[in-house]
Amino acid sequence: MTMRGRVVGVERGHYEVLVDNLVQKATVRGSFHEQPATALPKVGDYVSVQQSGVDSWVITAVEPRQNEIIRRLSFDDSDQVLVTNVDYLAIVMGCDNDFNIRRLERYLALAETAGVTPVIVLTKVDLVEDVATYEAAIRDACPDCVLFTTSTKTKTGIAQLQALLTAPVTIVLLGSSGAGKSSLTNALLATTAATGAVRTRDDRGRHTTRKRQMYVLANGAAVIDTPGIRELAMTDETAAAAAAFPQIEALANECRFSNCDHEQSAGCAIQAAVASGTIDATDVAAYLRLRTRQQRHRRTRSHRRRR
Repeated sequence: MTMRGRVVGVERGHYEVLVDNLVQKATVRGSFHEQPATALPKVGDYVSVQQSGVDSWVITAVEPRQNEIIRRLSFDDSDQVLVTNVDYLAIVMGCDNDFNIRRLERYLALAETAGVTPVIVLTKVDLVEDVATYEAAIRDACPDCVLFTTSTKTKTGIAQLQALLTAPVTIVLLGSSGAGKSSLTNALLATTAATGAVRTRDDRGRHTTRKRQMYVLANGAAVIDTPGIRELAMTDETAAAAAAFPQIEALANECRFSNCDHEQSAGCAIQAAVASGTIDATDVAAYLRLRTRQQRHRRTRSHRRRR
């Protein structure tokens, strides 16, 4: 008999599937291995499964995905589907050396290209006296984003974030190692997801979460904890720039020259808008960084092919 389940964990070709409120161990049907890696079941996928033994199940099909959060792997120029079928992408960033607005911009672009609503979770607010400075920097980067300021030690902001978790919402926590994702998961679920101390030398955390794992609440909402991401590259940075900054992208089409560099070229509509105060120079800089990264990526990919 075929049943419907949801993938809650993946590790080295072994799958954990939630079937009728029980987590079952599963493998995939052999035909999956003839498909690209992006088509294999991922955490968040709804799948069809069949029982093949007392404690063994086989995934026979993956349902069409509502969305996919994808990054590009720099070492082999391939795409990696991180998770699927999520409602919110929680960008987790700590009030320590983890705080980085440029990285935040990239996560915001990732959410935009995936069609997922971003929320920003500022963690470890107990470590600083002037939280308002961090909040202001985030507001400048994303004025319309929902921001949660939290501390798992003092429980600040946890109840507000928990209020977001109503069925059938799925939220994925993304951020650097040491940002506090697993501690946040613990606080949200009151579970014992593994946590580890941050090295005091540079505030970078140990990779205590070694795989993407979904935790389902009693009310049916779900939280996906993920390992820290050291480098976030997107499949198409140009598309990400357009998605993250649609007003600037529209202006780019009004420049006098099609190859305008948007910095020093004559007749640049973007620079004219900056001069008039219509758009912010900081946003333009972020937009250009994304486009420059894509151009650099294309050059690297072309070089690899020639080799």
